[in-house]
Amino acid sequence: MVEPNPRPRVDDSSMAEQRTQINTKTQPFDIHQRRLHKHAHEIFSQDVENVEALISSTETGNVTQRLATDRDTMQDIVKEGKSEAQQVFYIIRQKNTFSRLLITQMGIQIILEGHRVFTPFFDALTAFGFKRDDDHRVWDSFYSSGLDGNETNSVIELCYVVRYVERNNRSPKNPWSLRQTGIYQQTILHQQNSTWILLQPSQNLYDDLKEKLYGRPTGSDTPIRSSYLLHLDFLSSMASNWGEYIEYLWAEMDKVDDKACNSEIRLGKRNDYDVSFSDCQKLQRRRRILLRTMSVLESCLTLAKDLENLHWKLRSSNVVEDNRFVDGIRIYKAQIHMHQRNLRFMMEYIRGTTYMLSDILNSRSDEMTLKTSQTMQESLALNQNDSRILKLLSIIATIYLPASLMATLFSSNLIELKQGNEGRGHFQAVPGFWLYIVVTSILTVVTFGLAAVVIKGRYTCLKKNTELV
Repeated sequence: MVEPNPRPRVDDSSMAEQRTQINTKTQPFDIHQRRLHKHAHEIFSQDVENVEALISSTETGNVTQRLATDRDTMQDIVKEGKSEAQQVFYIIRQKNTFSRLLITQMGIQIILEGHRVFTPFFDALTAFGFKRDDDHRVWDSFYSSGLDGNETNSVIELCYVVRYVERNNRSPKNPWSLRQTGIYQQTILHQQNSTWILLQPSQNLYDDLKEKLYGRPTGSDTPIRSSYLLHLDFLSSMASNWGEYIEYLWAEMDKVDDKACNSEIRLGKRNDYDVSFSDCQKLQRRRRILLRTMSVLESCLTLAKDLENLHWKLRSSNVVEDNRFVDGIRIYKAQIHMHQRNLRFMMEYIRGTTYMLSDILNSRSDEMTLKTSQTMQESLALNQNDSRILKLLSIIATIYLPASLMATLFSSNLIELKQGNEGRGHFQAVPGFWLYIVVTSILTVVTFGLAAVVIKGRYTCLKKNTELV
């Protein structure tokens, strides 16, 4: 007994009703159509048709490569693929990862209506087109339908999106990018042919596909058997870069880990590493990348299980009789498990490095705080010594202040030396001496008054701040 598929599946009995066109004038009623209708302006090009078709003839075994740049050519290719093809592959590309598909909404409608594609494939289409980042409109589910009891007339359909990593050849600091490829297959059992739609295939996948189509001997495999083996080839091709990508992550991780393991705790060491908070930020960014990568690998593993379950279902219905797919998918799952173990170990590695960097930064911060405190204490002691000297000078000046005042008065014109009749001299204040006394008293009172106002204002402000705290 085959275990039920954990991914969402579509009821086979409703497939015929769901094969409806993309209505651009009225609101679609199907949930998949509504989702595609909502994002159609972000997914499809406005005026560019650039669809490649690879058609393998059932009569001659030859492979024909055609390019559709207008709707008439698109309709001719669909007609030829339905009537004469053993296998037809529609290859729809993007200019770059976050750009729209190089096909208009009317162009994709011709393909979908011509081959009566089930509407769950619309969800795969919504994962492409203009997006903000790698986490925007992610769709990595698996849909399949068919084998409803009448195997000879059944139409088997499946679709999924695979995410993988690939070199971008743009920046040496960040040479890897996350990519995705959408795959749809329809197999009509009584006609022994299959229709494929490949959304943004990688160059390796495209080259492998052409090599298999052009190099396959006539009659070497039935169309059904060879078509389902292609899923294994596609998965293996897109998973070929995971090992190199994880090695790159390890190399970037080791750069920061060397700082954490070889840095001195104390400051001021010559030829020491420059450890800063930016290193912790870099580790956090790496941690986010690892979490996203682990999520992608988990979706790849779940997809492999879904395809394996579908294979057993087809095999129980005598549609396929080949163990190569099962053996290959087991190898693929083993590789994904190995990559997951490496990433989990790297997550623990990052956690330990983060703790060590934090301890180094905290220790150096404490040492810097201690040095600053010692410097402030030395400065305070120096200020206290200066204050004692100034206090001593103030006391000396205060002692000599009366003598200085008397010397100033007697040397001024306010007091005059008068000669008496007997020849003796005496001091006598001038008639305006009282004016000096009055002005001096008034200025003294004003000075003390202003000082009192300033002191009271500062005290009131300090009291308000204390109450607020």
